[in-house]
Amino acid sequence: MKADLNDVIEAIEETDEDTVPYYCMDTEEIVWPNEEHSAEDEDENAINLPSRYDRNDYQNMVNFIDTVKDEEAQEWLSNAIHGRGAFRMFRAACEKFHLLEAWYDFEAQAHRSLAIAWCEDNGIVWTDAEKQPEKDEDDVSDFLHEEYQETEEEAEEPLQETSVSYRTVVITEKNLMNALYIADEYLHMGKSGASDLELAQKQLETWKKNGCEVIAASEHGRYVGLAAGKEEADGFCIEAVYVSQECRRKGIGRMLMHYYETEHANSSSLHLSVADTDTSAEAFFDALGYHVLPVKVMRKETCMK
Repeated sequence: MKADLNDVIEAIEETDEDTVPYYCMDTEEIVWPNEEHSAEDEDENAINLPSRYDRNDYQNMVNFIDTVKDEEAQEWLSNAIHGRGAFRMFRAACEKFHLLEAWYDFEAQAHRSLAIAWCEDNGIVWTDAEKQPEKDEDDVSDFLHEEYQETEEEAEEPLQETSVSYRTVVITEKNLMNALYIADEYLHMGKSGASDLELAQKQLETWKKNGCEVIAASEHGRYVGLAAGKEEADGFCIEAVYVSQECRRKGIGRMLMHYYETEHANSSSLHLSVADTDTSAEAFFDALGYHVLPVKVMRKETCMK
């Protein structure tokens, strides 16, 4: 499933108390419900977008006030959001202290973060193509510019590379199917053979059934890393950590581990097993503060007659 992030943001901003759009999985389009179409009609093929309650305009104002350094402005803004007409009074206070543009930027970023989280929590790969304004074919303003050069083959400026940001996403029933390919990569790590998505799905479901917290590293909704772990009597056991080959050495493995270390900071310890032959993995975890324990493993062979 795919979606244009700008379309998701626009839908979130236009959502009101009475109308919440939904994403149709069959057509990969955002649909506004009306007399002919509704999310109930689509049944399992519809995913509701965040509602006005999820957008939480009031909390966004509270969070913005926390970022204001001017104490007088902060006091005015805090008083403005209490009582009737909170949104109108808040904007007036922003305008008084020349914070209106800062508020609009903050609000836009909040809506963007909500849109990204919604996409990735529902297993939707999102694109963020900047929409260019349409150019009027009859516009001759370029010809009137003093620096205009009468040539069609002008050197194009190189595209600016944008830094890729990765997010940690918890795997649930809603986005489990989107994790099949990264789980398949994990199962075939260091092995040859055809992909087996059924086996990958079984592995994910087994982890979940056994009480594991399965997480993924998301790049615009495409999962490029995977980890699984669960609480045990002697601490939190990390059962798997994997990063796609082309995305290694970008801090993704550290990000996944940091999630577990933060979310399970009250555990007595975090531990995992590493094969003796996997020196790269041992070096990676050693750099994160994990150390090899002096434990002897004993085994008795039995003869089958």
